[in-house]
Amino acid sequence: MVYCPQKDPVTSVLPYNLFPERKKLISLILIVQSPKTDLLESLRSTVAAEHDSILRSERARFEERMEAAREEHRAELERVKNRERNRETAGQQVAFNEALKKAGKNCLMF
Repeated sequence: MVYCPQKDPVTSVLPYNLFPERKKLISLILIVQSPKTDLLESLRSTVAAEHDSILRSERARFEERMEAAREEHRAELERVKNRERNRETAGQQVAFNEALKKAGKNCLMF
């Protein structure tokens, strides 16, 4: 009686471990780069380079927007500080004018 191996119903191929020379052959095939593999590697590297380029440009645009927002924030903060200074100065001026009025009423005029 001759042994006939059954095909795997999932993969529809003969079991891998039945032919040890097949294992060596597959190893040799994997070592040698085929043109299809070179093409795939070239495509992968091109896509990766393009992705990196897009990522860098998006990051640069984001950083530019962040810097513009920082500058806008600094300018607004300076305007608020100036407004506060002006209010403080106006308040001091009003107080000074009131003090002058009081002083003028209290002084004798010749």
